Amino acid sequence: FVHSMFDIIVLSWPLGCVFLIIFGILLGRAVESSGKKEIKQHKATLIISRIAAACCALALVNYLSFNLLGSLHYRNARLMLNKKEVKSDFSEAEKSINYKVTAQNTYLAARISLYDFKNPRKCLEFLDLLDSLGIENYEHNNLLKAKALAASGKLADSLLYFAQEQQNFP
Repeated sequence: FVHSMFDIIVLSWPLGCVFLIIFGILLGRAVESSGKKEIKQHKATLIISRIAAACCALALVNYLSFNLLGSLHYRNARLMLNKKEVKSDFSEAEKSINYKVTAQNTYLAARISLYDFKNPRKCLEFLDLLDSLGIENYEHNNLLKAKALAASGKLADSLLYFAQEQQNFP
């Protein structure tokens, strides 16, 4: 139960940051109450600790900024998809992928490539990028890959993906 609660909280934005803030506050209180004994700190230890804290803060800001920009462009792409603005929609999806590659933005770019631009080669490139994330079955990616392969003239290869899609979604 506890493990599943941490998986849900830590891996979803922005709950992961909230979790870390609360965890830091609670950890600080625990250390503060147990640290009544005076501990001599060396200047070198203090300097190393501050450098490590600054590096961790920079890494966090870097991660959060790329995550924010990727999410923002993905959201814009989803909104433009409803308005049928295909070129700007695809541009926003590519910007989102440039900031942070996720299954959602990669699949969206692949769908737009095949269905709106009729470009199966580009669609296959995005689906290969999706496979490189280690996600074998995301939404209907096997069906999309099968259609792209069939449109490219690779009918024998497409049958394998049609069979995989049928197995996943009978």
